[in-house]
Amino acid sequence: MLNERYLKNLIEKAPKIIAEIFRSYDGTAEPIDDNLCDDLLGISWKTKEKAINNKKLQDRFGIEQFLYEGTPYNYIRSFISILKPSVDDIIYDLGAGYGRVCLYGSLTSRASFKGIELVPERVFTALQAKKKFHIDNVNFIQSNVLDHDYHDGNIFFLFNPFFRETLEKVGEKLKEIAKNKNIKIVTWGGSSNDFFEEQDWLKETNSLEVRRGSSIQFFESNKIS
Repeated sequence: MLNERYLKNLIEKAPKIIAEIFRSYDGTAEPIDDNLCDDLLGISWKTKEKAINNKKLQDRFGIEQFLYEGTPYNYIRSFISILKPSVDDIIYDLGAGYGRVCLYGSLTSRASFKGIELVPERVFTALQAKKKFHIDNVNFIQSNVLDHDYHDGNIFFLFNPFFRETLEKVGEKLKEIAKNKNIKIVTWGGSSNDFFEEQDWLKETNSLEVRRGSSIQFFESNKIS
């Protein structure tokens, strides 16, 4: 039987061990197993999703996009390696789900990550991982993106999280932020990519094909007068 001191020592080392596992993927082309990473972080999203009632969510929050599709860790690694975030960057995942993007990013870089997610059960799970692994440079907020202030951010990630009406309003909020500073926006998903391609206050700086007919796109803001 494991003694108490050994268990305590193992628990104290857990955050460093998890971070080392995630960092070991950086700079390699080794496929990342989504299920393994979720298990390491304690994200049992399949079980959680079965208990979520979309009708109740609509009654509480209105007509929004509640479908969960986690961003594959391979894609997260790819776009973070292109961004090369620094300690001065504040990165928002708008529609953060169970926190994959923010947790991976905060474990493998010194940037600050913040996830905004509407569904309380998902935020609770992400916060549990933050607490369990003592991750200081990440936070999760249960909020509607239209109600929350994210002017402190300079990089924003969207994995097709909103219907068109909400997406347009989010675009306006990001445009307002871009009037005072340069920002970057990373999108994945047809409607998100298409919407930001249409914005004359943005320029596309990079595109990464992640699978046939699907790409992660990178935008930077032009100066807005």
